[in-house]
Amino acid sequence: MRKERPITLTINESSRSISTHEGKVWFCPFCGRIDVIKEEEPAICPLCKTPLETRDLVRLKDLSGAFIGKQVLIRATINGESGPKAIPVKFLAHCKICDMTIELNIDSEDFREILPRLFFFKETKIKDYITRLLPRGPCKSERGHKYELNAVGYLDFKFVKLQDHLEFEEE
Repeated sequence: MRKERPITLTINESSRSISTHEGKVWFCPFCGRIDVIKEEEPAICPLCKTPLETRDLVRLKDLSGAFIGKQVLIRATINGESGPKAIPVKFLAHCKICDMTIELNIDSEDFREILPRLFFFKETKIKDYITRLLPRGPCKSERGHKYELNAVGYLDFKFVKLQDHLEFEEE
């Protein structure tokens, strides 16, 4: 079984109809191929033989709350990007009182809901937020653990600025 991987999406440019299409399309999660859905087509990618999935192809200006929690494809032009950035995602927390050490990786499935929020925090705020996630259980002190938090792994990213692709603009 093939593992789904991050993809730079490529639209099948040989199909002129995809550039003006909106709505459901076939999407290959392995190679990134996108095609207009036709009834007679089998749901198998002709390039890599992976089962295709249906996704919504939307204009940037049509994004709304209706798409929350759904995977969508956006036909847009990148017109700017930030410089490289990084946020800490792997931490070692050491209790100065009882000498307990905890490794915490917020890039894991357990913290899928938390990670997106942290992209907009400064590193000191991230550490404060992460400290609240650590166990509070019994310690040698009545006040509980006193953690020293050290970042040991980072996630690199960039912010991109998008605009609707010109082929999507209404005339």
